Amino acid sequence: MILSLVTFYLHNIASLAEANGRTIPILELIHGPYVVEVRVSQATPRVGNLHATIVLRTLQDRQPVNNASVKVSAVGPTPESLPLGPIETYTIPPNYNWYDFSIGLHQVGQWEFIADITENEMVTRVEFPMQVQHVGIDWGLIMVLASAIPLMIAVGWYLRPSRRSGTSKPVD
Repeated sequence: MILSLVTFYLHNIASLAEANGRTIPILELIHGPYVVEVRVSQATPRVGNLHATIVLRTLQDRQPVNNASVKVSAVGPTPESLPLGPIETYTIPPNYNWYDFSIGLHQVGQWEFIADITENEMVTRVEFPMQVQHVGIDWGLIMVLASAIPLMIAVGWYLRPSRRSGTSKPVD
């Protein structure tokens, strides 16, 4: 039971926390004076809450860009084309060139993202697409939970005789 709860926590709740350092690069662009790397918390972006990171480096010598302000907007797929944002990104020490944001994507299809990078009073707009898929069943989590049931039965069966023997002893 505890193993199941720990697995559930690590898989679902902990993944909602900051994904800085645990993201997967999906796209690298060269735009203006920047090399822009887009990273996401899941290999395949899915409908729901998406945690993403924009990593900025200079084009000339690939040095981290630590003093920028990045705002991200998104436009959903047609026919609705639902606009979201702008969302102000944030950084988490020690990676000051990793600009994190979370956004709720509630529609399957091709989303268009717009990142406005402001540095030294100069604004650079970077646009990139992201394909969002439908949420599927997490068979790995189901297998872990299903495998925990026989373990709980075995532990219960093992502890059962010791409880009986402990209560059946007469007190003199």
